[in-house]
Amino acid sequence: MRTVGQRRWFPAVFFFLAAGAVLLGCADRRHLNPLDPKNPDTGGKPAGLEVYSVGHLVYLSWSRIHVDGFQGMRIYRRQTNGGKWEAIAFVQPDTTAYVDTVAYGIPYGYALQAVTNDYESPLSDEETILAGPSVVWVTSPGGGMLAELSFDAAHRIFLRQDLIYPNGLAPAESGKGVWITDYYTSELMRVSAAGKILRRFLNVFNPLAVDYDTTRHRLWVALHSRNVVMLMDTTGRKLAEAQGFSYPVRVSVDQQSGVCWVADVRARRVVRLDAQSLRTQQSVVLFRPEDAAADPATGTCWVADSSRVVQIGAGGEIKKKIAPFLYALRVAVDPARQNIWVLDYQIGQNRSVLYRFKPDGSQELAYRDLAGAFSIAVDPYDGSCLVADTWNYRVLKIGRSGQVLGQWRSPSPPKEVRVQPL
Repeated sequence: MRTVGQRRWFPAVFFFLAAGAVLLGCADRRHLNPLDPKNPDTGGKPAGLEVYSVGHLVYLSWSRIHVDGFQGMRIYRRQTNGGKWEAIAFVQPDTTAYVDTVAYGIPYGYALQAVTNDYESPLSDEETILAGPSVVWVTSPGGGMLAELSFDAAHRIFLRQDLIYPNGLAPAESGKGVWITDYYTSELMRVSAAGKILRRFLNVFNPLAVDYDTTRHRLWVALHSRNVVMLMDTTGRKLAEAQGFSYPVRVSVDQQSGVCWVADVRARRVVRLDAQSLRTQQSVVLFRPEDAAADPATGTCWVADSSRVVQIGAGGEIKKKIAPFLYALRVAVDPARQNIWVLDYQIGQNRSVLYRFKPDGSQELAYRDLAGAFSIAVDPYDGSCLVADTWNYRVLKIGRSGQVLGQWRSPSPPKEVRVQPL
């Protein structure tokens, strides 16, 4: 009996001693010096460096360090195309942010070095960024998300995930935030560049799409509940209303003339509305228009029309056709270079192909590494194309030669993407 009792007692004691050792080890690890080279989490390097850019400014932030004798952080920068590290600043211990000024078109890398009374740490992991004169806006209706990204579409400026169903998206004037619609709450909201909701207009019943005339400061909103297109000012006052639509899924304002093109998918037509009276100037019958993109350089409109993309003139005539597609879902125009980007959705395969065409309609590029993508937008600065690669949970910036210039992993499936010049 005694032998049996000892055998039962010894494993139990061993188990509790081992568990205590593990817990003590975990506690010791949590209190390890973050700058200790033996620290399994940091390797002795400063951690938590984050960067984003707005125009020529790059904003850096990092985690606060709590160690004895900490004097401050030294900031290093280099050009990633072969440049050497250069110390550009030294900040005090209680500082966890820094703003740098850079040039456009040059990719930069940043790293941190912690300085104490006794030693200097290794450089942190490098964070790279490409600055430029625009920002990228993204919504995810299913995730209640609105995000603003840097020019390279790889760094988050801010992220909100507390909205209900933000579906429509239209950038405001340069640097002044964005307009969004919420289909389920029937709202139109103005959000600042810092992510704060500045205005909320209620009773905008079930908005399907929105676009903003940055020259005349007016909003065009397509409403599903009444199948109308409404013209509003920035105070929420209704200026006019165009009726007679069946299912107006997209609106696109010509920033030059102020006219609005409407894709009415159920009526199988595209309508050109007068800038002042909202009277129908042209109504063109098509196959199944899913998207409309006004081209202010030519006064025309490009339409994603099922198996083809067509260019419609101010008089309602079809000037050009690009075909065939499996299902042309989105179209975007680069007015400066007169390139046409088309998102072709491969129905049944849950994948998409992004094409770029010359002004004469000849194909220049096909980018195929996409799942189900549902939105595109052109950056006028470099002619790149932003893609909401919805089912891959990412936003991509695709260069004119097809290279990925930047990528942001989204916490929820992105649905709409827009570019706002600064």
